[in-house]
Amino acid sequence: MLNFLACLLTVAARPVPSTVSWQINNQGGLVRDGALFNPIGLSVGSKLAKIDQAEALGVKNFCVHLSLQGEDWNSVVTKLQKSRAKFLIKIQSAAAPAFGYDIDPSGYRIAGIRTPTTLDFNMPGAKSALVIFATLRDGDLKFHRVVETPNGLLHIALNPRNDLNHVLLIYPLEQTMQLPDLWRGMDETRDHLLSQIFSLKNASGLAGIIDPLGEMPAGISPDSHFVPTGKLFQAQFAQYLRDFYKDPKFVASAWGMLMSDQTKFEQYARLVPLWQGSSGPKDLYDPKSGILIPVQAENSLFWRDLHSAINQIAQQRFHNITSVIHKVLNVPVLQTWNGWGVPYEGGNTEVDGLATSIDGTGHLSVIESASKAQSSISRWSKPGWLVVDNLKMKSVDPSHFQSAVQDLQSLNVQSLYLKPQNDAQFQTFCKWCSQSNMGQPAQINAIYYPDSVENPAFPQMVGGGRWWLPAPITGSRLTLGSNLNGYRMIDNNGPAEVIWANQPEANEVLLFANPKKVTIQSLASDFSTAKYVKGGIKLNIGSLPIVIRGTSQTPAPESAVAEIAKRFEAFRKLPAYSHADIESPDFAYREALRSLNRTPGPAFDKMQRAMNQLQSRLGSYYFMGAASPSKQNYGRSQPDQSSISGEVWQVKSLLQQPVGPFQLKYDLPYMLSNPVHIWIAISGTQDSVSKVTLVYNGAVLKPKLPGVIPYGYGYRWYDFGVTQMQYGHPRITVNIGNKNPVHLKFDSILIAPQGDIPIGPSFEIRNQSVSAAP
Repeated sequence: MLNFLACLLTVAARPVPSTVSWQINNQGGLVRDGALFNPIGLSVGSKLAKIDQAEALGVKNFCVHLSLQGEDWNSVVTKLQKSRAKFLIKIQSAAAPAFGYDIDPSGYRIAGIRTPTTLDFNMPGAKSALVIFATLRDGDLKFHRVVETPNGLLHIALNPRNDLNHVLLIYPLEQTMQLPDLWRGMDETRDHLLSQIFSLKNASGLAGIIDPLGEMPAGISPDSHFVPTGKLFQAQFAQYLRDFYKDPKFVASAWGMLMSDQTKFEQYARLVPLWQGSSGPKDLYDPKSGILIPVQAENSLFWRDLHSAINQIAQQRFHNITSVIHKVLNVPVLQTWNGWGVPYEGGNTEVDGLATSIDGTGHLSVIESASKAQSSISRWSKPGWLVVDNLKMKSVDPSHFQSAVQDLQSLNVQSLYLKPQNDAQFQTFCKWCSQSNMGQPAQINAIYYPDSVENPAFPQMVGGGRWWLPAPITGSRLTLGSNLNGYRMIDNNGPAEVIWANQPEANEVLLFANPKKVTIQSLASDFSTAKYVKGGIKLNIGSLPIVIRGTSQTPAPESAVAEIAKRFEAFRKLPAYSHADIESPDFAYREALRSLNRTPGPAFDKMQRAMNQLQSRLGSYYFMGAASPSKQNYGRSQPDQSSISGEVWQVKSLLQQPVGPFQLKYDLPYMLSNPVHIWIAISGTQDSVSKVTLVYNGAVLKPKLPGVIPYGYGYRWYDFGVTQMQYGHPRITVNIGNKNPVHLKFDSILIAPQGDIPIGPSFEIRNQSVSAAP
């Protein structure tokens, strides 16, 4: 196979590079031959008749979606050249999937095997699978072996030989779009691209190439749990280890290997981990020898090294292909934004800009889609060009169009291409394209919130041309009473707390242990209204966020402290207060209150926890995290910074289970006022959530779809309806159908009076009232 750089020198019929000069200016605009390129155009396929119709209606700008194979690029480009149109080419062929081991022991898992069992699984795309059979209680390994999967079918017979609970783990060796094939598959994609490029006779109207190596549905995620096994990957991984560690023995130490016969980097580069997070055996598997090598997985740097190597390889491949396109076609190269990953995430990037597609015309959907791509660009070390290559609209109302354009202009989108859904839209869109453009570019001055705290945080303009945008930074929510929202984060400037008001303005005193060491920056002004008072800082907090630095403790708002105190006093007046089991939260609350002046942040946190316990025991509702079921037959707890409590219960099965359903049981230790409304916060697809039912006292409750109040990484509150609680210690059972793959994360359970609903990603509810438990 020809090296693609050599290909430039050996192909005689290559096109003459465009003589058009271009640059991305400091404001993020594309300037071609001294003129700003900021069109509103039409998104089309390769049908020449459709392009003719659009041109007849005055359209001069297109984003053409073409496949690398099976389409004649030259005829489309020639047609556009004749009409002097300007156009982008978006490659709609899928990137080649990588081949290797999918490491997902929590998903490819069958538990509860106690008797001789024969299992069959459909595993499309799998060549074979490593299977591990062990006792569930102590992980005692019964066997591990490779099983062939002819036609994607895995057949295995298991005999536990005792009545202990056993588990089967499967590691398929397969092709998957979790990771694009950055090696042989990308070489083939590159050659198809070069073949199409060299077929072009003239491309002076071409303004850019989108997705030069094909569509990447999953992006190149830094959190992938896929391990490539190709020889080209292993050679490059070995070179990465050689450059980083210098001596093979340092690899064994860094990976926590308890024994190692490996003496060469190439031997380490072929090893496969069998754990992912806290799940799975703590071993490395050597596919060549078939042996398992024990490791101290909690300290192992294997996954870090693998991801670093893959990201380095991906950056180099994109650098190479971008260099070719710059040299041969002399146009910018863009990549579709699809998550916080390579090749566009980080300060140094190989592409010139990003593209995004938007489905719908609602203000929130438009802003959400464009804001994440703009967030990535705004953190580059160079200017970047932002394009919407495919905007679908539900109507032809000019006001909807103008609203969408204004939203996108505010996020510095510099090229917009409309995708008609019917003939009526085609006519209207063509008229808009012939009469409109995206206006002058304006450099985005952004501050960032952790994407894990989406809701209550959301992308918005905060004044002075500044935007508040999501980004992949560490953070967690703060609970600050009914007047304020907030979160804690760590960015390039260190730790910070960010807070804002739920109303236009709130007069507030924030209590700190050392207020004069605290700095406060407002996004709305210089914040000269802040002044020191005893034990804190008095200020007016508006709906725009303020950033607090200089303290590692939670700001304690006086209004929130007063709310807790008022509620505590209300509980003291209840008849049940004198004889209920409230000694522990009562003592904790009073101790926290006494320490409020000395250490307001920690004291405020303790007061909130104590009040939550007290409310659950005396109040009219019960709130609990779902990460610790009293009994369960499948799944595991895992951290999730976007959840309410920071930890969730994950139920993930990629296989059809022979037994079922999955069950989670939760005990409710305190009686509640009847009737009660049951809510569960769950992350998962609507199809997966539809497999969930809740059983209480013989009644089967189903969730209302879709869920409400989205937050974090896909969580929503689901309404399971109203029921009557029984005396005693009630238990609810969550059943999850498992005859098909399912992936769900259970965050929290809220049992509230009838008619009350959650008001966000917290335990708070609307219409809550203090009442005694029966």
